[in-house]
Amino acid sequence: MLRIPLPGGGEFAVIEPGNIARLKEGKPMHVGNCLVAFTPDMERFMQLLGADGSLPPKGKLRLEHGYWTPEQIEAALQACQRLPEVVR
Repeated sequence: MLRIPLPGGGEFAVIEPGNIARLKEGKPMHVGNCLVAFTPDMERFMQLLGADGSLPPKGKLRLEHGYWTPEQIEAALQACQRLPEVVR
């Protein structure tokens, strides 16, 4: 992974195919002080966490506040890994 600092404290992160494969296996990736994960079905992932499964319009941000343990998040990620990819 390549991380390039941006003005204002942000970062531009570039990942390679090996990172994508690990993400699709349900393994989160550290990017700066964030963890990034992949799920093929975001609505189902949110439902498994017990969150409202409604998604914002495409291109809009939604911040979800909740108190989930790492084990709950990992279980929801793993439960979704074999689902078909939902492209919206």
